[in-house]
Amino acid sequence: MQPTKYTPVLQEIAREVRPIVLRYFRSELSVEIKEDNSPVTEADKRVEIKIREIVARHFPQDAICGEEFGGEPGDAATWIIDPVDGTKAFVCGFPLFGTLTGIMKNSRMVAGMISVPVTDELWLAEESGATTLNGVAVQTSRCRSLSAARICTTSPDDFAAAAWPYYQRLAAACQMQRMGGGCYAHAMLASGHADLVVEYGLGPWDFLPLIPVVEGAGGIISDWAGQPLNFHSRGDVLVSANAELHASALNYLREYRY
Repeated sequence: MQPTKYTPVLQEIAREVRPIVLRYFRSELSVEIKEDNSPVTEADKRVEIKIREIVARHFPQDAICGEEFGGEPGDAATWIIDPVDGTKAFVCGFPLFGTLTGIMKNSRMVAGMISVPVTDELWLAEESGATTLNGVAVQTSRCRSLSAARICTTSPDDFAAAAWPYYQRLAAACQMQRMGGGCYAHAMLASGHADLVVEYGLGPWDFLPLIPVVEGAGGIISDWAGQPLNFHSRGDVLVSANAELHASALNYLREYRY
């Protein structure tokens, strides 16, 4: 990946928020339940505040949209933030959660990162560049057959009752299934260790920062109908190691209707 003006700022974000997250991880946490029935902790809030401070210092003209404090896309670049993607994992002491940050210009994601504080891993990508893991380029797998594919999702609880059978049929056609990864599953796909990730009911901060990371590693990401994702997408997401595998997986998902 060729560094641009966003690379050092994304690296700064990952570096600055890591000690905040680790200070709260596996501690006695006060957990609030939001209106959408998802949990939030003091760590989520403090990390988003820190990211907003960093962005405002470097790019004061840019808009910011975060999971905890909201915001709307602006005319300039818009920073999309999920301070702790995988709050349930975080609360339960599981280490596979991360901080997601992406930059959107003219409705197109031009940079993104997945930062995993516990493992000290940072996936970075900018438009037209290769995705890197801690500075080393990564690539998706060469798997092109569902029968050989490793498929991941976060939890059945995230799916509408009518949507879950579509995932189950696809998973049954794959070689093996793994649940519970959250953003780490997407990072593993970018690094070639998983082949498909299927999600449902995500917010824009959950999937938009992933787009440059997935695409920069050679992967494909879309909604279940095969359409490009945008800020207003419903949040049904299919990520594949390559176009051939993506087309095969879409055959199981595209008939779903809300």
